[in-house]
Amino acid sequence: VVGTTLTPGFALRVARGIATTLPAGSRVALGWDGRTSSPALARLVGATLALCGHRVLDLGLLATPAFQYSVPRTGADLGVMITASHNPRDFNGIKCIASDGLEIPRSWEEAIEEAAVHLPASTPGYDQIGSIEVSTEAAGRYIEGILERVDAEAIRKRRFTVVLDCGNGASIPTSPELLRRLGCRVVTLNGHVDGTFPGHLSEPTEANVGDL
Repeated sequence: VVGTTLTPGFALRVARGIATTLPAGSRVALGWDGRTSSPALARLVGATLALCGHRVLDLGLLATPAFQYSVPRTGADLGVMITASHNPRDFNGIKCIASDGLEIPRSWEEAIEEAAVHLPASTPGYDQIGSIEVSTEAAGRYIEGILERVDAEAIRKRRFTVVLDCGNGASIPTSPELLRRLGCRVVTLNGHVDGTFPGHLSEPTEANVGDL
């Protein structure tokens, strides 16, 4: 829970723990979801990784599947996603993705946890600080990747009308545009990013998607 168990100090320790388990100068992709706490947590984590000597590639707001798709295509050694999936609005988390786009093994998670508890006394000096680079290409790359894997012309011929409940979440930069590229007429519900989830709670239960 943000502000209770997930504090700035805790996030800093986790970020330093992650940094400690990586070879010097590693390339780390960074992304976040639409929760109100996610941009600030992402910046804290990204800055910490850079100060610990790593090269951070900031991919911005993305749904987790889009982020996982992006990690191996950026040449990253690791991806760090700030997200709490379908948990309530006051939750958040720090999720690590391996270079192949899958979750890191439990042994790596344990190494991060151990490192976060026993942090080194110092971080790299001024001449070993890493970098932060911002990329705006991830959402478009993800859409193109899906279009390459489906029969787009067959879908376009059907001229579907699709009602899409975006849930005020991180799929908004990709899902509506993907459907439009497939020739669909798109009607969106909760189609603006809002980390308070005003339309309904993020868990897509029958009760929560009643409007759809």
